[in-house]
Amino acid sequence: FPSHDIVLFKAWAQLILEKNPVTQSLKEAVYKEQSDLLGKTEYKIFHVFVVDETAAKILMDKMNTASDWTTVEPKKVFDSSVKYSFNRTDWINISAVLPDFRQTVANMAKGTYTASPIRVKDGWHIVGLLDSRPFVMPAIEKIDKELTALAERKILDSQIQSLLSNENRR
Repeated sequence: FPSHDIVLFKAWAQLILEKNPVTQSLKEAVYKEQSDLLGKTEYKIFHVFVVDETAAKILMDKMNTASDWTTVEPKKVFDSSVKYSFNRTDWINISAVLPDFRQTVANMAKGTYTASPIRVKDGWHIVGLLDSRPFVMPAIEKIDKELTALAERKILDSQIQSLLSNENRR
């Protein structure tokens, strides 16, 4: 956006929020949505993505024969011709896991990995669950500022959708 468009948008947003202030009930609804989105568990995962099924199977074979599969490093398995991404996450909620295998991760036992590579549109994923622990959403009072911002975004998004809907009816 050119800078004058941003100024106009901010002025519009301020007017909308003055006419439609964030209510406590909206903040509570946003809190519940966020709580549902984040879930009741957080995870540490081992995740490798490769574009080639053969490479995924080679990595799985290495993991299957390793005394500790968590120590398998793809850079030691693949030569430079294999494109991959690899990470071990810090604690994440299920919403941070790709939708294609959220249910898989949620159902895994600690210390296990997928029995076979998971096929998605762009390639293959191998996922291991290093650890999990209960997640408790912070008290609503402790995240009031964040909830207010999300509620304001919800109000503005609703107004934008309404404007677009009215425009499409013309």
